[in-house]
Amino acid sequence: YCAMNGMGPGQRNLPEILECSGFAYASYMLAESRALGEVKGLCEVVDSNIDTNFLQLASKITNHLKSFSSRGDDLDENEFSSVLYRAAAILVNSWQHQTCSEQLRLQLSSRLLGPIVWVPILLFTPNAVDVAIPVWRWLLTSISPLKDQVIHELCAAWRSTVNARLGLFAPTPEESPRIAGAASVNPATKPNVHEQGILVHGSLLMFLFEVLHIHTVTQQSTHSFLWMCLRSLSDSAIANMTQHPLSVAARFRLLILSLLLCDSVHESPHIPAFA
Repeated sequence: YCAMNGMGPGQRNLPEILECSGFAYASYMLAESRALGEVKGLCEVVDSNIDTNFLQLASKITNHLKSFSSRGDDLDENEFSSVLYRAAAILVNSWQHQTCSEQLRLQLSSRLLGPIVWVPILLFTPNAVDVAIPVWRWLLTSISPLKDQVIHELCAAWRSTVNARLGLFAPTPEESPRIAGAASVNPATKPNVHEQGILVHGSLLMFLFEVLHIHTVTQQSTHSFLWMCLRSLSDSAIANMTQHPLSVAARFRLLILSLLLCDSVHESPHIPAFA
């Protein structure tokens, strides 16, 4: 169990947000505050329509965010982080701003939420996902009405990686070691594309565990999780699942996540069982 979770003796299996250092937590808070201040300053211009300002800024940020999906290895991590935090800050500001109408909030959510979740996963690199996870966490904790939508988008994006046969669901390259009788992976060696994909799925699974541990998961979100796990553990997905030794921890996390969800369905009378 300790090996599966990357823990040594005496270490505890806590959600990532509880295990992160004080410096990391402070940096997340600073990035959130900076993004909120920038968006507030741009939208609350004197003698102008705040709804129009929000929509124009959202359109600009959305286009900028989508442009990253085609950059690949040329990704500027600092620029990507700044744009992603600003996109989230627009949503947080709109839900905290008392003068914003419900219609405006829904418009902003429909424009921004998809790119905020999907672009990092389309990039499918450990750095992109590591930047995105604190942003997703911020949205889940700051805007309760959007929680189900954020989880739905995360699970849908995960299923797209299964369909595209990425990471855990990519065939093991011939030159890579395999689980049975494999040589150990050298941690000093830079991960190749296949190994990076496995690391992405590992980070996503750790974050999804955090969501289940910390947040109250509704019936709608439970269904999103279940469809994600059903697709991930389907016959076709398992047949293509990598046998790289780096995938062992992530494979077990996926299995445990699925078992936890099955248990929640069994225990809750409000969630109908799947046929």
